[in-house]
Amino acid sequence: MMAWIDTIALWIGYVIMAAMGMGVAAFVVGLVLEEIGRKLRNGLSLRDIQQAVEEWRKAHPERAARFDSRKSW
Repeated sequence: MMAWIDTIALWIGYVIMAAMGMGVAAFVVGLVLEEIGRKLRNGLSLRDIQQAVEEWRKAHPERAARFDSRKSW
């Protein structure tokens, strides 16, 4: 049979392990969210999209003209 001090020490250990586990999990989630945010910011740069469209229009003038002719706005 365990003494009451052993029980208290065991519960303190459980609390510390749970806190450390949640800290590690929060750190990993933060890293994943930061990486996702970085990819979104880099991938959705308006300047890059505009430059790509400009290059596409130069490379495919006939297709760009067809696209422009069917615009409805």
